[in-house]
Amino acid sequence: MLAGPGPVLDRIWDTAVLTGAVLGPFDAWLLLRGLRTLPLRMPRHNDNGQDEVSARKITFVYFFHREPKVFEGGELRIQSPVIDNAAFGSGNYYTIVPRQNQLVLFDSSLTHEITPVKCSSGKFADSRFTVNGWISR
Repeated sequence: MLAGPGPVLDRIWDTAVLTGAVLGPFDAWLLLRGLRTLPLRMPRHNDNGQDEVSARKITFVYFFHREPKVFEGGELRIQSPVIDNAAFGSGNYYTIVPRQNQLVLFDSSLTHEITPVKCSSGKFADSRFTVNGWISR
């Protein structure tokens, strides 16, 4: 929200619109809609299955969040590379529950996914955060 003399506000508005710094209402709606359906469009995947990223060998995920933890979900699920692997349980995946200040490393060729995060407070700061990347050869 801006307040001030009309000519100054007009100049600020024109600059913002011309540089593309402001989303229009429809663009904002599309962005929100896209974020809500991201888990449906970004299912399990691996991090080196395409030629452009085939040099990735190790994937890392660093989890951090406020304490006490006030969100649910956000677990990392790593698919078993072998069917009927006892270590992965009946679901054929291993679930890693996010803990504060936790670093997880795994083979980039393994199929994995993150479960949706539910934050009852709705506050951004109460959610689960990650920094992720890859180690390549």
